[in-house]
Amino acid sequence: MVLDASFPPDIRVEKEAITLINSNLYEVYLICLRKKNEEVLSNYNGLNIIRINSPALDQKVKKGILDAIFSINNVHYIFYRQILKLHQEINFDIIHVHDLPLSKTVRKVAKKVNIPYIIDLHENYAEALKVWFKWRTNKIIRLKNMIFFNYRKWNKYERNETNKAKHIIAVVEEMKDRLVKKHGLKEKKIKVISNTEHLDFHNDSKKISLSPNLENKFLITYIGGIGPHRGIDTAVEAMVDITAYINNAVLLIIGGGSKEVLSKLNTIVSHNNLKKNVVIFGKVDKSLVSPYMKISDINIIPHLSNSHTNHTIPHKIFQILLSKKPILVSDSAPLKRIISEYDAGFIHEASNSKSFANEVIHIYNDYESATKKAMNGFKACNNGSLNWSSTAKELLNFYSNI
Repeated sequence: MVLDASFPPDIRVEKEAITLINSNLYEVYLICLRKKNEEVLSNYNGLNIIRINSPALDQKVKKGILDAIFSINNVHYIFYRQILKLHQEINFDIIHVHDLPLSKTVRKVAKKVNIPYIIDLHENYAEALKVWFKWRTNKIIRLKNMIFFNYRKWNKYERNETNKAKHIIAVVEEMKDRLVKKHGLKEKKIKVISNTEHLDFHNDSKKISLSPNLENKFLITYIGGIGPHRGIDTAVEAMVDITAYINNAVLLIIGGGSKEVLSKLNTIVSHNNLKKNVVIFGKVDKSLVSPYMKISDINIIPHLSNSHTNHTIPHKIFQILLSKKPILVSDSAPLKRIISEYDAGFIHEASNSKSFANEVIHIYNDYESATKKAMNGFKACNNGSLNWSSTAKELLNFYSNI
């Protein structure tokens, strides 16, 4: 496996790699980026990790310059040399590249050593570039992104790479349909491996004590990465109407984001005098994700609805469904489809703070009904196929046919 990021954490990479390892059919190596002070070689639950300096991931200026150079012809020569070196040492059989950026690098290695490769598309990368940097204020970074990370360049790159690949993994059905329609790909070469969750995700959930300012509050909680495409600003703006009706309501935002993103959210909070009702908590250890989901009154995924969010799916939707707590999502296509199909929660219009507020108030007024919907979601995971046990079988079957 090849990953243009550090590891851990990466939930998707971990699930897929450990599934292959636990089948006793595969030995898995992961080549990924190294942070300062991380070991070059290590083992994670049976996964052999090789970290490379390209430079270190947290050397942001050097990393930005190298990424710009790499994007000119989309061949990352440091990864290229490391993958070839590893093949000379262990003669591996398949290369599984995570996400679009390193696909050409992997394709060239696979051709040179004559082995198959898999492109695992975590998201619609070209469209994601439109929204990831939307709130960036640094003019140099904005210029770099406009030149090297623009939509037209990366959409063309995606078309070229997916047409040349024989084996593609998509994260959600909407992404598979998009690749077929937009790039003329054959359906049979695309396998959907979704971001479903292990059924025991909440089994060892710790008991946590809330800080005094959160006790006896109606908690509306977002857990995950914070960025322009996540729609957190919609939820913050909605708190004006929500707190007018539910005076003990608190929006709890748990996760990390850039300085620009956090500045944007804090500006909205200050402008609307919401400091007592919006708590930006920051990152927590992954062991606390489950406890915070279970202690919340509503868990939310207020994503924007655009060509990025409509072709990917967050792990947390399945984690929330397994928590048995009410869920509110935007009408981003995959979120809306899953919640509607299983009558598992509530849906608001993306980017519409009034719609968000109305749904929260509706849940508050009929919490018993909301809890019943939450149980529908739990059953869809626990008794149905919305779980990693089912998805893992699909992954192993896909591999067995390569």
